[in-house]
Amino acid sequence: MLQSNRETNYKLSGICLIAAVLLLCQGMVVESGHRSSTLRPHNSSGVTRNLSAVVNQICLQIQKDNFVGARELLAREGGSNDSNIRRLDRLVSEYEAIERERRIERQRIYRQQLDKLHKLCSRQQASDDDNVGDALEAIATAAGVADQEQKKALLQERFVESVIRKAIIKAAQCEAEGRWLDAYTQYYAKLQALDPDNRAYTDHSQQLVDKADIATSLRDSPCETVAQRYAGISRESLITAIRRLDSDYVVRIDDYRQMARGAVERCRLLVEVAKLQSSGKSTSLKISSQINEINSCFLPFDNKKSDDWSRSLAKILQELRLSARRVDINDFIDIFESVLALNATTAKLPEEMMIFHFGGGAFSALDRYTGIIWPSEVADFKKELNGRFSGIGICFSKEKDLWTVSSLLPDTPAYHSGLDAGDMIEAVDGTSTENMSAGCMVRNITGPAGTDVTLTVRRTITSAARNVTITRAPITLPSVCGWQRTEQGRWRYIIDNDERIGFIRLTSFNDNTIVDFEEVLGRLETEGLEGLILDLRSNPGGVVNAAAGVVDRFVEKGIIVSTRPRYGMSTYLSAHLENTHPDYPVVVLVDKASASAAEIVAGALQDPKYKRGILVGERTLGKGSVQTVVHLPGGAMLKYTMAHYHLPSGRTVESQGLVEVGNTNNWGIIPDIQVELTKDERKTIAQIRRSNAALTRGVPGNGSTAKRKSSSSEAIDADPQLAVGLLVLKSKMLRASHPIAMN
Repeated sequence: MLQSNRETNYKLSGICLIAAVLLLCQGMVVESGHRSSTLRPHNSSGVTRNLSAVVNQICLQIQKDNFVGARELLAREGGSNDSNIRRLDRLVSEYEAIERERRIERQRIYRQQLDKLHKLCSRQQASDDDNVGDALEAIATAAGVADQEQKKALLQERFVESVIRKAIIKAAQCEAEGRWLDAYTQYYAKLQALDPDNRAYTDHSQQLVDKADIATSLRDSPCETVAQRYAGISRESLITAIRRLDSDYVVRIDDYRQMARGAVERCRLLVEVAKLQSSGKSTSLKISSQINEINSCFLPFDNKKSDDWSRSLAKILQELRLSARRVDINDFIDIFESVLALNATTAKLPEEMMIFHFGGGAFSALDRYTGIIWPSEVADFKKELNGRFSGIGICFSKEKDLWTVSSLLPDTPAYHSGLDAGDMIEAVDGTSTENMSAGCMVRNITGPAGTDVTLTVRRTITSAARNVTITRAPITLPSVCGWQRTEQGRWRYIIDNDERIGFIRLTSFNDNTIVDFEEVLGRLETEGLEGLILDLRSNPGGVVNAAAGVVDRFVEKGIIVSTRPRYGMSTYLSAHLENTHPDYPVVVLVDKASASAAEIVAGALQDPKYKRGILVGERTLGKGSVQTVVHLPGGAMLKYTMAHYHLPSGRTVESQGLVEVGNTNNWGIIPDIQVELTKDERKTIAQIRRSNAALTRGVPGNGSTAKRKSSSSEAIDADPQLAVGLLVLKSKMLRASHPIAMN
């Protein structure tokens, strides 16, 4: 009996031991929480139903941007009682309705612009300055919404051909008066939009932009004088920068011909613009007094010496075009010294000014992210580089030519000052904002913490102006946003309550992005998140580690991004299992302004190695490169590209400008499902985004004109990229909720 009890106790002990082990294992699984759920299909309902092969194929067609193919498969299943078939039929029908409504709207705009053109034609009013511009605007707008046949027929209209000829003449008249920006914005920008493959339009547009940029650089601004702008510029700085590029630029510069041509051409344009403005023939402000602040010996241009300058530069340009000999770095420096020597005896512009524009023209032949930051630009550059600044906490935009407060940031000096959304800013510390650029506004409003700035604001056009003095404080710009702000300043992240779909918009990548993103994801997951829209549209990039950290939340292991410099060791950022969130479906929205770190996130989630997210929208900007900064003599800095980013499968995110030089079309990241927006759609989306992000103080009777916020359905209806992204996401959610039947 004793023996029997002992055996029984052993058996019970064994059972208890096994149970304990099982409980321990279960505890480990529970303790790991949602991290381990990446190993299982996401199915919050707990109901498992197999998808038929045809349902799976329909979902795949939707996710491959083949809605026509999806409709054909659905047609074969007509009358099916399968709930999944019916649901997919609704999704495809919604897509078809979206496209149908967009076609109807585009045709409405097309007919509207044709009516406008016919009226101008019948009244023969297109000979006047304004009417040529109006007619060209109507043509460009109509062409932008027309199908290929309509656009072809439109451009062959005799009246349209006449308007284009007159537009070129009017642009030339603007140039003769020194109104280069008008020539570009009113005429050549529209001509270029009409015929983007016309090299003459493209080249002349660039020349007009260069001249307008030069003209601006020759005038005082509300933020700085011409003398301040060119202070500290030296030839030693430029030569040091060129030598650094020769050794460390991302690709070897075998021939400096293009850089030399760009530099000499920019200097030629500099003297042309300066001569016209100093002669009094230009409608722009005269520059003689500003130049005299730098060079007291400057005299009005001597025609003979100006001709000598032009002939000498033309000779240099001709030699660069015709010579078969490679232009090396020493040749380039010799050309630089020759241009400065010619300037000293002919044009006699301040040497600092000539160096500034010579360098700008030279660097224009490289990628757009390589250039010199001259001493007057260093402070603003460091502020942008660090992403940290002191200010008052407002967002502002230009509305009806007036700088207007569009939103306040919570718990900032502006929020507690009496300012509100809708206030028009007429002056900053007594300086009128009428001619201020956005950068100048930022420079004047920001400043050291603890210092004061006084804004002169007007609540409405008819109300009296008043001064508001605000003490600056450190400001942190949030990079993780939802689709709408509450009155308390908190973001709403659930955009579809029925389907439990989250929406997160990343405006940039900074040091706080990962922490904030992790917090929002965790909150959404506790609320039963089933699918996520990640909006990277208009995201210019930022901290690469933050971008990799975002990808790390969706990928279990493997390389996220690598950098491969011309010399030195490659670097790698990889995913970690412990950071991974549940495997719910993700759709990523991108557009033409998604750049740099945003392209790393989009590209990694789309990459064939992971296939973690489907991209919806437009081809991205194309900025897959790494920049570094070094100091130059005299307080200047050189920012240059030293490596390319490589996505998980090894491809680079090429720059549009660089691949066009190589006659290829492999730039940026192409979305899986392309949804190109019209100008009107883009404008409406921006307006809704601003109004939904706006935060007012909410003080009764303050006279605020804050805009009404749009509901989620209104925001979706106005945004084709978001609407299509949601449809695609729902098809992914259908597949994720049910395992696929292996028939």
